[in-house]
Amino acid sequence: MEQINANLSLLEKDVANQILITGYRDVGKTFLLKKLLKEQPDKYLTCYIDLSKTYGGQQGRLTEEEVMKEFLNKINESISKQNNNYSKVERRISNFLKQLKLKEYDFSNINILDIQLLDIKNNYLKFSKFVMELPQVIVDTYEDIKGFIIVVDEFQLLRSLKKPEAFFWLIRSYTQEQYNVSYIFTGSVSQTSEIINHLTFKKIDRDG
Repeated sequence: MEQINANLSLLEKDVANQILITGYRDVGKTFLLKKLLKEQPDKYLTCYIDLSKTYGGQQGRLTEEEVMKEFLNKINESISKQNNNYSKVERRISNFLKQLKLKEYDFSNINILDIQLLDIKNNYLKFSKFVMELPQVIVDTYEDIKGFIIVVDEFQLLRSLKKPEAFFWLIRSYTQEQYNVSYIFTGSVSQTSEIINHLTFKKIDRDG
């Protein structure tokens, strides 16, 4: 806890550390991270993404778009918990999600904070750009928010994507440009070895 918090505390100084935590199944990774997020100060927004739920809901046919939808949904939930201080943003994202569920989405001139979506129609590139930039934009917009911490649990399930390496390159391309958003990826050792090389994050082993 102290080691991870030491890295996360640098968010306020515009230093975003990305962390990979691996360990054997049932060693306590999820418990550790939920406790970690619960104890973060109010100046940090946090969200916890469990990819196993998305994976199960899609019957094992995970897609990049579904992962991004889950990211956006959890970001929205994290904002909604902040005592309505960000209700305007929450309403906009909620409406965006409702329209997105229709699949054949077509948005023109939609503006959430400083991000505009122009003429998006089944355009994953623009959609992913919107989702990946949103956490940093939220921090930049609200003076009392100093950082955003995003936990992605069971990240090894991303290997079921058609092109998992491309997805990790997408994530890295944005994390390298953001100074107040830290990602913590966690997964089981036995199931992560083949995709760990796709990540270049700080690695912490949990052996119990």
